[in-house]
Amino acid sequence: MIKNIIFDFGNVLGWTLADYTTKTYVSDEAEQKLIREAVFDPMDWDKLNRGVMTDEELLQKACSRLPKHLWEDACTVYNNWTNTATPVAGMARLVRELKQKGYRMYLLSNATMTFAKKYRTIPWMVSILEQFDGLVFSAEVGMAKPDFEIYEYVLKTYQLKAEETIFVDDFMENAEAAKKIGIEGYVFDQDAEKLRKHLGL
Repeated sequence: MIKNIIFDFGNVLGWTLADYTTKTYVSDEAEQKLIREAVFDPMDWDKLNRGVMTDEELLQKACSRLPKHLWEDACTVYNNWTNTATPVAGMARLVRELKQKGYRMYLLSNATMTFAKKYRTIPWMVSILEQFDGLVFSAEVGMAKPDFEIYEYVLKTYQLKAEETIFVDDFMENAEAAKKIGIEGYVFDQDAEKLRKHLGL
């Protein structure tokens, strides 16, 4: 019987899209591409999410890849990516329903130190996450999905039984990793109603 639900954040509770963020602050399409590739390099973000790279180091590296006249725009894009995040339709309502029905809910997000602090300044994020029983941001604990250790960390920290827990993530790799330690893994496709039915609501 499922008693605990662990949610990812990006593209599960909220949209965090590099394309959208870049277009919000940069109008020229060629410059958008350059800035997006420099600022949102996956290898750099993996380091950010593991807490082994700082914001300053990422921006310094991003700017080293760009012509000088784009440095300011690159910094603006990076410093505002959380501000351009938007809720995934239906998920705030689903979280409220689950809370009312007595489920214990947790966040497990590959997220930077900046996000772990800045979400508190964004009202719609606060309204969702304040209903959770625990929040785990990868950069704060120095490990990240799909490493088994971070799933085990959540189970141990909050004294959860794997067989009573479901993990909701938009990446198959992350859901499969959870399954390997006995947690039910659900690959979320941004359809809140489908998830609601899967949970038996």
